Amino acid sequence: MIIDENGKLFRKVSIIDILIVLVILLCIAGAVIRFSGLLGDNGSAPVQIEYVLRVRQIRDESVNAIMKKGELYSSLSDEAYLGTVTNVEKLENEDYSELIDGTIVKTSAVDRYDVLITVQVDGKQTGSALYTTEGKRIEVGSLEYVATKWASMEAEIKSVQISE
Repeated sequence: MIIDENGKLFRKVSIIDILIVLVILLCIAGAVIRFSGLLGDNGSAPVQIEYVLRVRQIRDESVNAIMKKGELYSSLSDEAYLGTVTNVEKLENEDYSELIDGTIVKTSAVDRYDVLITVQVDGKQTGSALYTTEGKRIEVGSLEYVATKWASMEAEIKSVQISE
């Protein structure tokens, strides 16, 4: 008999042990297939992504550095390419301060500006998610640490659209 009365295969290995090892191997194989891209792009379509970053309270020197345009990269350790700067709009800084009596008033910081940076990058659309070609997810509301050749800053993605 292959399986004895104690549930052991060839009187050596328990069937439960074999099932546990089989489940673990299937989980590992599923993870490898999912994250290695062995199944292809899963229906992703190449697109041109245009998104707007908002940088708050930066100095005039940094604004001038961004105005030079150029390429935009992640300033984190991966240094992923985030696209090419196509437009830069300098805005007056808007902030809110609380007075001693507890009222909140609109103020602006001296020598500080807000900047809207429009960026274009080639990417892909998978379902409702947009990714750069290097796999960086582009979504509204996310904070990005970005750098150009001349400046680095923290920016929030304010809008994302697929350009034609």
